[in-house]
Amino acid sequence: VGKTAIAANVFLAMAMHERIKANVLLVDLDPQHNLSQVILPEGQLDELQSVEKTLSAAFEPGNFTNAPSPTKDYTVLSADKDYRPPAVSDLRWYVAHDRVLGSYDVVCGDVSIGKYTLPHPGPDQLLRCKERFAAFIAEARLQYDLVVIDCNPSFSFLTMCALEVCTHTLSPVTPDPFAMRGLTAFRSMTEALYPHLVPERLIVMNRVRRSAAPSDVETQIKESPISGRGLLSARIAESAFMRPQAGDVAYANPLDALARIRGGNGAAEIHAELDGVAIEIAERLGLLKP
Repeated sequence: VGKTAIAANVFLAMAMHERIKANVLLVDLDPQHNLSQVILPEGQLDELQSVEKTLSAAFEPGNFTNAPSPTKDYTVLSADKDYRPPAVSDLRWYVAHDRVLGSYDVVCGDVSIGKYTLPHPGPDQLLRCKERFAAFIAEARLQYDLVVIDCNPSFSFLTMCALEVCTHTLSPVTPDPFAMRGLTAFRSMTEALYPHLVPERLIVMNRVRRSAAPSDVETQIKESPISGRGLLSARIAESAFMRPQAGDVAYANPLDALARIRGGNGAAEIHAELDGVAIEIAERLGLLKP
């Protein structure tokens, strides 16, 4: 719940904070590509997608690599055994802002990567797509402090691609009675699929009541022998300020529309909460500077 807003704002905070100054690469692995729409200017997003300078090139050849578009037929996967994804520097979009002290880049998403969630007759070809994506992420990890993969909300082949290359997962959880059930199901599925590759799990409470005591759900997570150690002490309150701005508000730089940078009523509280989560994550990852 709130995964894209968390990804955009918490990791922007990590790129902005004096004690972190993280070099961040956001990878939009959700076919809905909401993260790309939040961060990139509309015209720029359209241009990148029109030439397929998007994450789809990490899976298959396409227009960006002078090949037929992978969207020409959603039922066919490339059989090119020699295809290598473009360099990270060729696909990333550098998002400039004078308040970003590290870097805050994005690999644009595209609805076309939804084809990898469909059933395909050739498992070998799907495996090849997964291996190409893994190679792309491996290169990115050599260039950035943090590679943040924003996944689609339902479990699919794309989720598997992300789980096989990640070291940590970050789950935003609301104080909902079914939250613990969802965390347990995700953990069980991950362990069943990858018993030797289970990433470290981080959990952040989102949309909590700022002045209220911890909810029963938060207490249950904290006391869990499995989930408790992953729960961050920093929390993000329920606030209209975290919601995207209305479309009639124009910003020269899209980052100015994000909650971590935007000013106004409620800004100070949300900025402090986002920074608190960013600092705690940085500390756990060994990225916090003295």
